[in-house]
Amino acid sequence: TGDGLMGIDFKCTGGVINKSPHSSEPSLAHIQLTNVSDIQIGFIGAANHASYTNNFSDAIYGIKAINSQATIMNNSFTSINNPTNSSGNCTYCGSSIYFENTDNVARDLIIGGAYNTSSGFEWTEYLKNDFNNSKNGILTRGNHVTTIQSNTFNNIYQGIRCNRNYENIII
Repeated sequence: TGDGLMGIDFKCTGGVINKSPHSSEPSLAHIQLTNVSDIQIGFIGAANHASYTNNFSDAIYGIKAINSQATIMNNSFTSINNPTNSSGNCTYCGSSIYFENTDNVARDLIIGGAYNTSSGFEWTEYLKNDFNNSKNGILTRGNHVTTIQSNTFNNIYQGIRCNRNYENIII
């Protein structure tokens, strides 16, 4: 229906998987996208309320995408971190939203939306994404048409980091 993924809790208690064959391994990514032409993660609407918010917690990545296009709104990311028992140094691990383009095709990446108090709707607060107690909020690599608006960042080492994006950024 075009409403997107909504009202889903993505959680890995303690940050490790409790099921075979991956028992005791850290949860890699709650959503992983590869070559996705367009997806909406989150939902807003005139009848929106907090139960439509997607909640991501306790993983190495909340959303990890390669060569994909997305609109991401009305999500909450908490405790997305690189696990202490990780083997090696992972610069990008611990990213609530990680998008990478490897082919230089400038795909749209919309994270949050413009907060418009004149719209007459009370649901505009749900355009934002909340990032809490994580290593990185938003990290992009490669060329994207990136729009990042109306998001909140609390206790984040790096809020927004865009690498190798040659143009097309609105923050």
